[in-house]
Amino acid sequence: HDIKIGTIADLIEYRSRTESLIEDMGANTIKTEWGEFVQHIFTDTLTGETHLALVKGNPHPENETLVRVHEPFSAMDFLVKDPKHSWSLPDTLRKINNADCGVVILLHRTEDGTALLNRALPHKNTPFQWDSKTYGIGAQILARLNVRKMRVMGNPSAMNSLNGFGLEIMGFETNGE
Repeated sequence: HDIKIGTIADLIEYRSRTESLIEDMGANTIKTEWGEFVQHIFTDTLTGETHLALVKGNPHPENETLVRVHEPFSAMDFLVKDPKHSWSLPDTLRKINNADCGVVILLHRTEDGTALLNRALPHKNTPFQWDSKTYGIGAQILARLNVRKMRVMGNPSAMNSLNGFGLEIMGFETNGE
């Protein structure tokens, strides 16, 4: 039937070349308790939410970059170790600061009073619902920051469509607490 056949990765790669779901709002250097980072600010063009990327060193496409994508980002992440996250935010920032090069993506998701209550009182906690739309946002931010080869700080999992964004997972870094 002369039908062209493509993969989902091909479609993602095409769309990531021709469309962007993020707008780069600027960058500045910040000093944290865990070290100095360059903070990049991105706005999600669909939701208007603001996402942050804290970068240590200079990501280069040929070099492996230590990466943690943290979602949802909340003030609670600095106060308690959330069992839904494989790495706490303080542990993540400490590890990235000790690396030659690393990126922490903090994906914001609006947290209303009920969501904050559920996170603050674990015994009332409801199951975490991961928002798959943020997957592409995080991938676009990493690509914009010149990350290509990465070692992901998290539990091993299949992330098959990342190659459509030009990203390659070289391995996983589990938190050995």
